[in-house]
Amino acid sequence: CRACGVVMSSEEKSQWLVASMRANDKRGLDTGQVVAINDSLIGQAISTGELRQYKDLHSGTVAVCSTEYPEGSVYTFIPLVTATRCYGAVFIENSSPTSLAEQDLKILELVGRIGGDILEQTRVNQLLEGHSMVEENTGIPNRHTFEARLSEEYARATDHEMTMSLALIKIDQYGTYAGNVVVEQCIEEAVVEMIRGSLRVYDVLGRFDDNCFGIILVRKNGQEARLWAEQVRNHVATTRIPVHGKDYTVTVSIGVSEYTTQPSVQELYVDAQEALKHASAKANNVSLFS
Repeated sequence: CRACGVVMSSEEKSQWLVASMRANDKRGLDTGQVVAINDSLIGQAISTGELRQYKDLHSGTVAVCSTEYPEGSVYTFIPLVTATRCYGAVFIENSSPTSLAEQDLKILELVGRIGGDILEQTRVNQLLEGHSMVEENTGIPNRHTFEARLSEEYARATDHEMTMSLALIKIDQYGTYAGNVVVEQCIEEAVVEMIRGSLRVYDVLGRFDDNCFGIILVRKNGQEARLWAEQVRNHVATTRIPVHGKDYTVTVSIGVSEYTTQPSVQELYVDAQEALKHASAKANNVSLFS
């Protein structure tokens, strides 16, 4: 690899910039340099959201910013893309057309999609911090916001034929603290932190109902989601939660629904709720409904 880097949009400057780069030599390309999206090859990848590779570049062609290339240069552009937006692209300059095999390109394309998902989740988190879209005590998205995110992820899974799962987690109530608002709030916050600690950066945790949380498990099929749910259930059940000098232990019931051919987000909800109902009836067991 002769050179590689990332081009991303700067909302502050309303421009596309070289956000980061590394190269074996100097070639008129530096971090912070403005990229002309409409007049560059990397701009085509960003505009279309498609991975592109170019060989035998002609003089005057702009790959990123420069029109000067070492002989035999091959440029590969991997967009950081989601179902609704492209956040930029990674560029790689190699010295040979065979440096990247077909399988390598497929892996890079997947990495670009995952990178786009992470950037989108980061953007959403930043928006949530500045708006009343999150709960004050737990810091998680409220139900309205969570449902909007679920609709987006459902559309993404449908468009890209990807898998995803929806989990509903309910804190089981016990007489030892039922009705004690302070204790209930502390326990809820502790459970939220345990759930949050089990998630990847692009998974989504939010409010579903009173005493119940929803989790969107991106690119997890039903079996993977069920294993995750069992780990969460065990972690919560074996963790002591200190509240004002006393230790409490609680359990959770979890219902999981996998996106397969449900015709709507509502059907996904219904399946998960049915699974949660069965889990609660079996006294804190995870149940997969399909």
